Amino acid sequence: MPVVHGLFSDGDRAVAAIETLRAGRFATDHMRLIAGPQHAAEFAASAATTNLSAGPTEPLVSGMLDKYVAGDKLTDLERRIDEGAVLLVAEDLEDDEANRLSSSLREHGAQNVEILAA
Repeated sequence: MPVVHGLFSDGDRAVAAIETLRAGRFATDHMRLIAGPQHAAEFAASAATTNLSAGPTEPLVSGMLDKYVAGDKLTDLERRIDEGAVLLVAEDLEDDEANRLSSSLREHGAQNVEILAA
């Protein structure tokens, strides 16, 4: 089952995208927002109904994506999250859900959107 990830420039955009996806009947149970520790508190309250991971960026991102994403890309994601970006990761999706989600993430301003084979 594919994994989809997309990077938002800040927490507000990520939470707005999750809320729009939820309203559009996307199952958000398998979606997670990943933020660096210094930025997570800024939007944790608005992401109350979303899985939120915050902490040292390298172990969080590496732990979730190291088997799917090559070293340089992984390092860039970690750097961007440390600078305030927020990563949305969705796991356990069917192929058609993954394609719809990746399109929706792009429409909502996510960058570096990828569908990764699990």
